[in-house]
Amino acid sequence: ARARQRDKDRVDPATGKDKPVRASTTDPDARILKMASGESRPAYSLQITADPNTLVAVGVSVHDSTDFGQLGPPLEQVEARYGQFPKTALADCGFCSKKDISFAHQRGVTAVIPSNRQAKLGDAAYATTYRHTMPGIAQWRERMVQQATKDLYKLRCRIECIFGQMRNRGLRLLRLRGKHKVKGEALIHLLAHN
Repeated sequence: ARARQRDKDRVDPATGKDKPVRASTTDPDARILKMASGESRPAYSLQITADPNTLVAVGVSVHDSTDFGQLGPPLEQVEARYGQFPKTALADCGFCSKKDISFAHQRGVTAVIPSNRQAKLGDAAYATTYRHTMPGIAQWRERMVQQATKDLYKLRCRIECIFGQMRNRGLRLLRLRGKHKVKGEALIHLLAHN
């Protein structure tokens, strides 16, 4: 993970040398992630795959990084459990990766994921063209400016109810350490939810 970091994040500006590698002593699997409150602390990213109409959770994955580039594993989880990929994948802009959109397109999944720049640019965020485009990106750009897609995307906010109910049942801080145990804790909460 350190090798994938940008150089400016790895080098100490005062000394010009690599910053020392740091890890949590209580949970070495966790990574330092930025929280909604602005602070940074060891944490995991928890993704829940669910049907927005019924709010039935059908999958969960735990990562030690941001949501960017994490659309593939939930789609593969659904395919492994149900023998087919979902027809549509709704995800927030944190998942907006051209590689993931192309991955979904190649498997027949309609990706409805807003651009990271949509908040600033509106529909102009989808007008950009690139020389080396991947399969499905052009269709995604056309789809995301249509009113029917914008109306469909409104269903995604329903999934936040699952996170709210998990918080109401006591999942504010994780009680266990390690990625596998954290996933088990999340699964217990999702069983109670379902």
